[in-house]
Amino acid sequence: EAEVLRALDHPAVVRLLDVYDDGDDLVLVMPYLAGGTLHERVSARGPLPPEEVQRIGDRLLDGLAAAHRRGVVHRDVKPANVLFDDRGEPHLVDFGVASMRDHTAGLTETAMVLGTPGYMAPEQARGEPATAASDVFSLGATLLYAATGAGPYGPEGTDARVLMHRAAGAKVDTPPRSLPAPLRDRIAAMLGRTPEGPPTDGATPTLAPEL
Repeated sequence: EAEVLRALDHPAVVRLLDVYDDGDDLVLVMPYLAGGTLHERVSARGPLPPEEVQRIGDRLLDGLAAAHRRGVVHRDVKPANVLFDDRGEPHLVDFGVASMRDHTAGLTETAMVLGTPGYMAPEQARGEPATAASDVFSLGATLLYAATGAGPYGPEGTDARVLMHRAAGAKVDTPPRSLPAPLRDRIAAMLGRTPEGPPTDGATPTLAPEL
């Protein structure tokens, strides 16, 4: 995780301030983000306004694109891994299961499933390698939760085995028509699977290259 964070420098990605090794434990020192997580915010207050979801999406998509350009795939984008600072700006955190080109080869086995069932891309649920497109899918799932309080495979509290089965089969719930069309279309594009290519941000099909 330290190697990944050292490679990244973007306002939407948590910064690594220092690494402390006392011989028994390795401690990563990062800024304190006082605003809590996206999951906590939605759980406490309900779905966010559409314009706020769009703003969060813009910032985090830019952060993911910067990571992907450096060969980093997060592999666990979810509401609990989006933290807000005291100005309300979102940051991607917890790169503990991220893959980094040239640094993490061999650290995971074929068919090993990494990620969170309610937000992972179908290929991850099947044990296939995660790519930049997988991160885009997971961010789309995270934005769907921010806008509705539910993920693409079912509501909060759904059994993890059910979520995994739905994820592996790409049984994705359609964003509700109650959302404004621009936000609904954007999330649907990020969650979409078409013959033409991987998920996109709904506006820029080449948001980040496949790794």
